[in-house]
Amino acid sequence: MSHEDGRDGSWAGRALLAALGVVLGAVNVAANFGLVPGSFWLAKIVGVEWGWLLAGFAACWGGRTWREAFTRSMTLLLPAVIVYVIADAVMIARTVDGTISGPAAIIIEGIFWSIAAVGASVGLATIRRLIRVDGPIGVLAAAALPTYIAYSVWSSRRNLARMNVDDPAMVDVAAVVLPSAVVVAIVAAAARILAPRER
Repeated sequence: MSHEDGRDGSWAGRALLAALGVVLGAVNVAANFGLVPGSFWLAKIVGVEWGWLLAGFAACWGGRTWREAFTRSMTLLLPAVIVYVIADAVMIARTVDGTISGPAAIIIEGIFWSIAAVGASVGLATIRRLIRVDGPIGVLAAAALPTYIAYSVWSSRRNLARMNVDDPAMVDVAAVVLPSAVVVAIVAAAARILAPRER
């Protein structure tokens, strides 16, 4: 293993992250169009930011530095975006109106979501790096992502109720994800308080 591989991760590791990104993008589109078992609920997990953020953070976790964590997250999220944008355009054309979006529209959407992936990766890598810091900063960083997910789920559920929208899949998913995210936030914060600082 070269010094470069030791710093940035092996090519096999990068290829695995990219492949997982392809799977994430494909599963998202397949769930949105009801093509996989459990699409009713799965679309509410991978079709919103929660699933993508969790996947990006899982990729970040192996990074020992901010740069490596960012690179790992992007290695997963960028292929996911590319596959999602292209597959979504194809599926819309096949199932809705028979017309695929023009290249310009696909490129614009791809750029938008790629920028979103960069922003998410910056945030996730920063959280990963701050978890290593002793004291309140490390504790808050450990609880940050599950707390955000809990708030996002609660907010989505509240907005549906306010608009009087019937979305049983979101209700089902929120009933599981919201308390799970709260528990994970508490456990992560407690574990960070009790655990010695990572070296």
